[in-house]
Amino acid sequence: SYSVEKIESHAVFESKKDYRWKELEQHTKYGMKLLDGATFIPEEVLFIVAQHHEREDGQGYPSQIPGEIIFYPAKIVSVSDSFCAMVVERPHREAFTAAKALEIMKSETGKFDPHVFTCLHEIFNNIPEAEHETDIAVSDKKAA
Repeated sequence: SYSVEKIESHAVFESKKDYRWKELEQHTKYGMKLLDGATFIPEEVLFIVAQHHEREDGQGYPSQIPGEIIFYPAKIVSVSDSFCAMVVERPHREAFTAAKALEIMKSETGKFDPHVFTCLHEIFNNIPEAEHETDIAVSDKKAA
C-alpha cells in the first residue's frame, strides 16, 4: 500500500492547491503506467488502480467520474484504503480509533459508495467495542 507520506516524504498538505497535492493526484496514472503492458495483471486490477480515488459525487481524481461509472471493486478499495490510512499512525498524527475513522468517513458526504461504507460500518457494529477501539488502531512501529 502507499500513502501521502510515502509519496511526498511525510508532507502534510495545507491545501489541495498545493503543488504536492497535484503530484499526489498523479499516482493513479503512475500506477497505470507501471502496469502498462503487464500481461499477467488482470484488466479488473487496472480499473481498480485507475479508479480507487474517484468519488461518488464525481469530485475524485484523476478523471472526476461519477459513482455510477466507477468500477465496483474500486469503490471497495477506496473505502478500505481510506479506513486503513486513518487507523494507522502517521508522522504528523496519532492513529485514529476505528470509531473515529468511521465517524470521519461518514461525514465525508459524497465521497464513498453508501452501500460499501455501510458494509464496513456493519462489520464494526458486530465487533465488541473494546476490541475495535484498542486492536484496530496501530502504529507504524507495531506494523513493522
